[in-house]
Amino acid sequence: MVIGPFDSVSYTVGTVTGVYKDLEDRLQAQPWWNNKEFAKAVALAVSNRFGRMNYIDGWPAEWAPFAAFAAGTDPASVDAFANWGMGVIFQAYEARILNLQDDLVWLVAKCPATCPPCTLCTGAASNYQCVKDTSISCQVSELVDDTVSAISGAIADLLRAIQAQAEQGQQPPQQAEHGQQPPQQADEQLQAKPQGSPAQGP
Repeated sequence: MVIGPFDSVSYTVGTVTGVYKDLEDRLQAQPWWNNKEFAKAVALAVSNRFGRMNYIDGWPAEWAPFAAFAAGTDPASVDAFANWGMGVIFQAYEARILNLQDDLVWLVAKCPATCPPCTLCTGAASNYQCVKDTSISCQVSELVDDTVSAISGAIADLLRAIQAQAEQGQQPPQQAEHGQQPPQQADEQLQAKPQGSPAQGP
């Protein structure tokens, strides 16, 4: 699901399952790590959209996926926000109990929701990349785009050729080579010839 924008950036958010200590690097790479207000806003935006699938012994009710944002004083613990029943967003302080569970669900930002169509977001939260989607639907879409582009290019070339021919047809005819003179110049030379020249003898 897409949430946001937060500081003008929206995020595609999913979940990951496991124990915090095994997911430490990934969770600490999230854009809301060390940002308490951001993590709380994320937990609130998601609220019950993923359901409340976290069941923790000794804790009341069920929890939605956790948005971890800081390591606790115990290196194996973590502070996180989550929806805790009745739509209440609760902060779990230094929740070492989280590490005793095998299948807790955490919120993760898959990528900012800015990749263009037919691309997929990949990489760590701090180093996203949009890569080409090679699915059949995207291949068909790319083929259609290439075909349309080729046809448009051919039509443009044809129109340019037609225009060039039309411009050539509007130009005055070129004088032939091999000594032909324009009519006006020939008349001027004829008038300049002396009149009454003596006839040539036999």
